Amino acid sequence: MCVYKFDYWLDDEDWYEHGYDENRLQDDAYQHLFIGWKIAALTAFGVSLVSSLSSLIIGTCAFCHRILVCVSAVLSSIAALTCLGGTAVYYMFANYQDNNIIKEEEHIYE
Repeated sequence: MCVYKFDYWLDDEDWYEHGYDENRLQDDAYQHLFIGWKIAALTAFGVSLVSSLSSLIIGTCAFCHRILVCVSAVLSSIAALTCLGGTAVYYMFANYQDNNIIKEEEHIYE
């Protein structure tokens, strides 16, 4: 279990005043979960990697058959779109989380 580095000085009354619930994930512990948006971003990056490698391999064989040029271009487009989608999902949800270094409401400054 992850422990926030400034939590050692809090006693039971402080935990109660801050609305601490021991069944709820606090601060950094939430970042270690493997939740849906992380799975979606990793899947998009994986599909992008497979598509780009396939496009590269098929592109080397494109000298023999003209249709492989089209297939390679389509796979490159799929790789670019899934990479952009994975990046967009990652940055939308990663910025949504409470990843701030300075937390003014708790008087914690790093």
